[in-house]
Amino acid sequence: MTPPRHREEQGGKMREDDVCKRQGGLSGGRTRRLIMVTRSRLKRMTSKNLKDKLEGGETGKEIQKRKLYMAAQGSVSHRAGLLLTLCFLSFVSGDGATVRRGQLEVRRHLSKINKPAVKSIKSPDGDIIDCVQVSHQPAFDHPLIRNHTIQMTPSFHPDGLYNDNKLRSKHSGKTQVKEFDRSASQVWHLSGRCPENTIPIRRTRSEDILRASSLSSFGKKKHKTIPFPFSSNPDFINENGHQHGIAYVEGDSYYGAKATMNVWNPLIQQSNEFSLSQVWILGGSFGEDLNSIEAGWQVSQDLYGDNKTRLFTYWTSDAYQATGCYNLLCSGFIQVNNEIAMGASIYPISDYGGSQYDITILVWKDPKQGNWWMQFGENHVLGYWPAFPLLLPN
Repeated sequence: MTPPRHREEQGGKMREDDVCKRQGGLSGGRTRRLIMVTRSRLKRMTSKNLKDKLEGGETGKEIQKRKLYMAAQGSVSHRAGLLLTLCFLSFVSGDGATVRRGQLEVRRHLSKINKPAVKSIKSPDGDIIDCVQVSHQPAFDHPLIRNHTIQMTPSFHPDGLYNDNKLRSKHSGKTQVKEFDRSASQVWHLSGRCPENTIPIRRTRSEDILRASSLSSFGKKKHKTIPFPFSSNPDFINENGHQHGIAYVEGDSYYGAKATMNVWNPLIQQSNEFSLSQVWILGGSFGEDLNSIEAGWQVSQDLYGDNKTRLFTYWTSDAYQATGCYNLLCSGFIQVNNEIAMGASIYPISDYGGSQYDITILVWKDPKQGNWWMQFGENHVLGYWPAFPLLLPN
């Protein structure tokens, strides 16, 4: 590696800003190596020249002049090494300030979404579930919801959906109702429950945020990963390599949907992979006026940092551009249930050739209030997406 050349100004002095500009693109490790190489090469070069001159019969006066020249060169080398070191320290200082600012922003965001807890529960899977007062949940950070009166129960529930998981069979000429209960729940229930008037919220850690490409993108979908189902030839394998299997219905006005989904734990090999099964309700077009509600289970290393199967929701009111997020990671969904945590892992999971488990998701519109409600299983009405202009227009 050739030692760096530095421009000399009047009087044989180098300007520090010139040196720093030349070294501005070097990393700290390379800068240190550059200093050592410069010094060692200069030393080897001057020692060899002196030896050659002595063998060539150089006079004592000439030797003295050469020693003075070597000393001057050593001084130049020292100054160059000192300037490089100063530049390196300035790089470290600048990077350190950037890191500290980033850490401060992460801490601020964590304090915003991790609300003060009445009780905290350590789940066997490593999650921490915070029991937060209903009125203190992240939804009420939104200016349009801040003074909103919470609707604790829906004014309307679809008829005939409470008991459709019962299997009817004839026995001795009579109709017998058998309960078929293979529904899954959540792992954190093994460690405790949240008290009344609170909701369970999975605590977000700093490493969850740091996995995102930026603070503003944390908890949000990438617009290019969204499939376009309303086509005779939908993009089942998009540019990101994601494969989609979609069954849909359109052409009328729909006020809700219900689905029962088998719960699996698909293998995820890379952090940018994910797998899910969901109910997806859309209104508008895939322009800027799209309203969307999604709910189901998913496996996502990028979002959660592990390969566990978790309950999730997502919403947007502008085609996945600026609004919306997963679970309770932003203002939007208002939860009223104290037993089910968004983003928490589901338990138990179906086993190939063994026991099978499912979850049932029901989403419907309250015709009086205009809010969109969500139910998990047959008994857990979780909460609703309010019908506000910046959320889900009525």
